[in-house]
Amino acid sequence: MANLIRSAKPSSKWSTIELYAFNITIESPSLPPPPVTVSDVILNNEELPEDNANCTKADRQFFYLMGDATMPGEESFVEDFLVFLLDLVDYNCGTRVVHTRCELEFNMCGETVDAKPDVGVFDGPGISGTCVLLAKVDKSGTISEAMLIAEAIAAFTDACRIARSIGRPAPRMKTVAGIIMDRTTPAYYKIPITEELIYEVMAGQYPQTRTVVQRFTPVSPSSKSGYVRGV
Repeated sequence: MANLIRSAKPSSKWSTIELYAFNITIESPSLPPPPVTVSDVILNNEELPEDNANCTKADRQFFYLMGDATMPGEESFVEDFLVFLLDLVDYNCGTRVVHTRCELEFNMCGETVDAKPDVGVFDGPGISGTCVLLAKVDKSGTISEAMLIAEAIAAFTDACRIARSIGRPAPRMKTVAGIIMDRTTPAYYKIPITEELIYEVMAGQYPQTRTVVQRFTPVSPSSKSGYVRGV
């Protein structure tokens, strides 16, 4: 793999080849139990119950947005559904804010390339916020895990830039949370990005230390095996 040809590519062009080229693998451990509970109406029903007089506003919005997210050709509806889910589980609590269509960048093989996650959760407002979670929406079968990992590299690069701009040392590593939404089915990722990986991507070289990304795929009645599109 060290002999693969490497060239600068934006995150939207990353594929299996880039994962091989930069010694990145993906493993699938068991999904841990969720730390947040949601409404029993949401957990125990596949659609809004006909007798929904006692349902909350959140219950109704969940099923309405989920239905919209399954409509063909409406990728933005999937983003809306994901933003709602992040709010439902209070992932945007405290100083965290959610942005859609955010723009990041990183250096690959000596060139600056772009990375554009569909949804990003930032700890802090504006240009001072660091990305703690990013997500891709896959409605056409073209989104790869490699694209998500490239965007995590961009998120780490951005965190280093912010640290230096306020006179602090850049972090040596950062674990970025990631999600790929296949319509309404999520797959979750823990993506460790290190100073070494950033340097090797920048230089277009093969890292001696392997980066192991963890993929967590929930099982549901509508998705027996979770996200399986691969890389």
